[in-house]
Amino acid sequence: RIGTKIELTSSGGIVVSWINSEPNADYINIYLTPTSAKQALWYVKLPVDLGSYTIQTPIETGDPLKTFNYYPPPNGSIVTRHNGRLLIANNNILFWSKPLEPHYFQIETDLQVFSDEIIFIESVETGVYLATADSYLYFLSGTDPDQFERSVKGNFLVASGRALRLRSKDIPIQVENQRIVPVFASEKGILVGL
Repeated sequence: RIGTKIELTSSGGIVVSWINSEPNADYINIYLTPTSAKQALWYVKLPVDLGSYTIQTPIETGDPLKTFNYYPPPNGSIVTRHNGRLLIANNNILFWSKPLEPHYFQIETDLQVFSDEIIFIESVETGVYLATADSYLYFLSGTDPDQFERSVKGNFLVASGRALRLRSKDIPIQVENQRIVPVFASEKGILVGL
């Protein structure tokens, strides 16, 4: 909640100035990224009422910034992938990672909550099948979990865990394209995720 402006000075320094919109803040921490580094390191702690600060020397060491509001993967009972993301079921919550970064999660926002424990997840090209212990089978349509549209596909129990993945030519139904499809068991019989 602190607006920041960064300017390069003619003397070679970097001026960082801020506008405090957080009434309870007493200080700010400035973190810098050294050349060729991937993690921001702590540089200095300043009082909010200072208003600006000039960085004159580069940083090479310091305590690493723990997050950027990213966290390591949460614990979970089922883990799968979907369109470059890692999906993790933890009780009744489905979490997903950032695109192509399976080690970064924003656990406060990148999630969906379900009515009961998630017992089954399976990814297909057009979305994700997900079943809960209270006998609901859902389909989360879309390739981007941030835009998933949830629909109920049935009210019956699905075997927990993951599906078998078979070539479509090896199952006795007509599938438009030759591809790998999930096959899973339910109390209604064998289901194929298309």
